[in-house]
Amino acid sequence: SKQYLFGLKVNAPISSVVFGEAKNCVYMLCETGEVYTFDLRTRRCLSRHFDEGAVKGTSMACSKDGSTYACGSSSGVVNIYDSKAAAGGGPRPSPLKTLMNITTPLDTLRFNHD
Repeated sequence: SKQYLFGLKVNAPISSVVFGEAKNCVYMLCETGEVYTFDLRTRRCLSRHFDEGAVKGTSMACSKDGSTYACGSSSGVVNIYDSKAAAGGGPRPSPLKTLMNITTPLDTLRFNHD
């Protein structure tokens, strides 16, 4: 019906949005490298942290089961985070894995089902 339901506020322009965990939460990556996690049922911010080493956040992806998510930046760095650990990890949680072999800005990220 394209009816406006509610808004979610963040502190910077959003570069990527992805749904996770059975569509009950949404992850937002801002251009500043901040990652927000919102619960769509309560409309509250569950966590907020900075993507480690991000110059400018450009893309984001969430795994099918919602256990991990990845953040890509304009410098080509991809950080993969554990969803549960990042939620309670403070303002700068450590990524599970960092991929630094890409030299171009990332505009799309996807998880393989394998």
